[in-house]
This record gives sequence, structure tokens and C-alpha cells, in this order.
Amino acid sequence: MNAKRALILFAFVVIPFLVQVNPTAANDSLNAEPNVIVIITDDQFAESVAIMRKVMANPYGKWAYFPMGFNVDSIGGVSRVSLLTGQYTHNHNIVSNRETGNLNDKNLLPVWFKNEGYRTMFIGKYLNGYPNVWGGKKYIPPGWDYFKYFGHKKVDIYNAEVVKTLTDAIDNHDQPFFLWLAHRAPQRKANPPARYVGADVSIVPLPTTKPNFNEADVSDKPPRVKSSPLLINGGYDHKINGYPGYMWDPNWVVDEFTRSLQQTMAIDDGVQMIVDLLAQKGELDNTVIFFISDSGYSWGSHRKVGRGCPYEECNQIPFLVFYPNLRANGGNSPLVINRLVSNMDVTATIVDVAGLQPTRTPQNGRSLRPLLEAAHPDTAAWQDVLLIETLRKNAFQGVRTTDWKYIVSGNGFVELYDLRNDPFELENIAYKPGYADVIATLNAKLEVLLAE
Repeated sequence: MNAKRALILFAFVVIPFLVQVNPTAANDSLNAEPNVIVIITDDQFAESVAIMRKVMANPYGKWAYFPMGFNVDSIGGVSRVSLLTGQYTHNHNIVSNRETGNLNDKNLLPVWFKNEGYRTMFIGKYLNGYPNVWGGKKYIPPGWDYFKYFGHKKVDIYNAEVVKTLTDAIDNHDQPFFLWLAHRAPQRKANPPARYVGADVSIVPLPTTKPNFNEADVSDKPPRVKSSPLLINGGYDHKINGYPGYMWDPNWVVDEFTRSLQQTMAIDDGVQMIVDLLAQKGELDNTVIFFISDSGYSWGSHRKVGRGCPYEECNQIPFLVFYPNLRANGGNSPLVINRLVSNMDVTATIVDVAGLQPTRTPQNGRSLRPLLEAAHPDTAAWQDVLLIETLRKNAFQGVRTTDWKYIVSGNGFVELYDLRNDPFELENIAYKPGYADVIATLNAKLEVLLAE
């Protein structure tokens, strides 16, 4: 780990992780070189999957839904770099959106696919700073056979481009394919198509109903939270933590939250179009699809509007996988797998199922196959612990387990939350008596993760 970005940790005994072993799937339909599609949205918060009625109806019966899916780093450009590298932030060392131009793009996921004979296709928003930091729109990053950059948020144009590109790949190219579809939606300001303007989105509870919305007492929180003002009607006439002050208006939050969900409905249309086309072309049974967001989004929780925080709203994301070898089945809805997984595991699963040879080390994720191919995934062998880190300004690192959240800020401030009894992270108990053993255990897990 880069010493200048290392955080102060308590020294405790390190506890080794369990080794994960991939089982052999029953009734395999995937070839040795399956098609792979990654759909990544921009700032889509976890609860919004409820509005995706089409994908949540389990089209073609092989979807898995991970309600405990997270991003390791909730800075959008940084999390995209982690997906492309298979590495934690502290290993690839791109710590902010402004630094993505420093990435060595000759050694990323599309190049690994290309080395194995795949046709590689990109549609949408590339890394933050593209194309300017790479010298202009004529620059095509290494490894891509087809590269279509979109800087706008018009979801229907993305969807139409995907149908055209996939049709060409299947009809005119005798290769397995890798498609990366990177939406710029539903990032603010959300821009839903006309057919969804005014659509009823009440299936998703408003953020203003959450107990941690506009949290009144933040005396137990670190300085970055204590310095955040309360949300007020009308917002502010100056920036708040780099964001426009009008975003700290509860009325704006509700309006933008609603538009975001309405635009997500169009993204859902696109997922249905993809699986319908693949089924029509006879490719669906040999295609793995991942649907995630590059970050979660906090709509006023703990006075935070935006991302880049260690709390659930920033790090928890929509996380769905279409997997033809899925052992169990959810019936009329995706199979729910209640295990802790992260965006790092997406890259690891891709490497596993496609037989890629990563040229970056270390690789930090875990293949999801032990869960996807288990008859009972909720009891399958799996280490339910995740790293959470952000290494830019107001840096922090920590771990999230089934029961606990433990965070160490760059200034040494510690947070501990009992997620079973305090799911909204209202009470930091790190400085209360009686939790030394819990902190010791979690800090040991954090040491292990940071050493990977």
C-alpha cells in the first residue's frame, strides 16, 4: 500500500480467510468461452431495483439478486477503474475521478478478453475525464474492437446502440463477445424519457422517510459529517462539500429522486431488450450478464447528498447477475442470495468463467460461482466480509460484515455500528465501553484485506 495514503490502524492478530473453491456446476450450458455483458449505471442507489419491474420479474428464469451487493469505493470513476483492473483502490492507486487519466489502460479487462480471442465492445460513458485527458474523441483505449462513447444521459439512444451492436456481433462475427454498457444515467440531473415523465414510483420509499435523513445529532460522527449543514427548504447559495447548495433542499431531493427512478425505468427497458435479443439469436444460454452501479447515492442520509461516504447509502448498489448455470431458481423473481459481495467479485467472476489471464497483480475479488452454482447459496462456503475504502480527501478504510461496520478515518477517528440493531448507522459505539473485542476482531480483518 502507498505509504502516503496508508491509514492509522490498530495492531491486532491477523485472522486468515477461508479459501474459496469453485464447484462443478450441474447441467452446465455455458461454453468454455461464454459471452459476457457488464451493464453499469451511474449513481444508482440500491433500493431503486424495485422500480426495475422487468428484470425483477426474472426474465428467462436465471437471474440472481444480491441485496447485499456493495462497491468497495463509492467514487464512480475509481470504482470503474477497480472493475477494469480487478484491484482495490489501494492497489491500483487511482484515488479520485480526476486521476483516471493516470491509469495504464494497456493492461485492463478488455485487453485480457482480446488476448483470448473475444470480440470486445464498449458503449457509453468511459472513465471520468475521457476524452480530454487522453487527447480527444479519436482516442480508442486498447483492447476494444468497437468503442462508442456517449457523454449524454439519453437512455433510449444507449439501448438502440446496444441492439445494433449486439446484432452485428452475433450475425457477422464468429467469436464470443464481451460488451461493456456504461450508462451515464440516472446521475443528476436525471433525464427520463417522455413516456416515464410523471410515472408512479411510489413503490420505492422516499429518502425523507428514513430515520437517518437529515440526521439532527451528528456529534458521534467524524469531522467530515459534523461540518455538513442540515438540509433546509430552499437550500444554500454556496457549495456544500463541492456540490451545489440547492441540493441541500429536501424538496429538490424528492424531485430529483423521483426523476432518477423514472429514468431507471428506461434502463430496465434496455435490459429486457438485451435478453430478448440474445434469446432470439440463440445466445442467451451462453451469456453471463452483470448489472451493477458505479456507486450508490445518499439522498440526505447523515446530511449527505452525493456519494463518497462510508455509510450504506453510498456503498450499497444494485447487484444482479444473469447466469445460465444458476443452480437454484427464484421463480417469478430473481433468486435472492443474501451474501456480502462487491464489485471486485464481478471482475473475479468474469476472469473465472471466461478463462482470462489477468496481467495485473494482485487480483482482489472472489468468483461468485460458489454462490451462483450452489443449491443453497445462503449457506454455501463464503467469507461474509468486505473492504470499504476511499483514499481521496477525507479518506477512510474499513470493513463491513453481516453484523458490523467498522471505519477508520485518515485522522484516526473510528466508527463502529451494530448493523443488526442499528441498520441506519445512527449511533457510533466505537468509543463506548464493552466493544474492545469487536474492534480488535474487525481491525484484524481490515489488516488482512489491506494486505491483499
